[in-house]
Amino acid sequence: MMQNRILRFFQRPTGVFHCSVFAQLSGGVGPSAVAVAPDGRLFVTVFDVDPSAAGRVVVVSPEGKVIQEITVAAADGTSASSELTGIALSSDKSRVYVTDGNSGVLFGISIA
Repeated sequence: MMQNRILRFFQRPTGVFHCSVFAQLSGGVGPSAVAVAPDGRLFVTVFDVDPSAAGRVVVVSPEGKVIQEITVAAADGTSASSELTGIALSSDKSRVYVTDGNSGVLFGISIA
């Protein structure tokens, strides 16, 4: 079962495609959105159906290793719900913006 994984696909030779697991995540249902930083890190939002779980972003190295987990929270300490649905990199590449599908709130996270 392909659950809670980030897959990579490559073509070699031309017309022949291969698939492998790039990163295996834990907890939650699985990745819901991905943003790629210029240095190759992946910022992955994790969707979870557990209403008591806090929203989180998993940071994956260019080699496919989980290097950080960030709990998404507002400046006042309010946590995002577990229903994170989108992520985007800011134009200056210093932040990611995460959307919470449950509340409709947009969270900004410094990645510099």
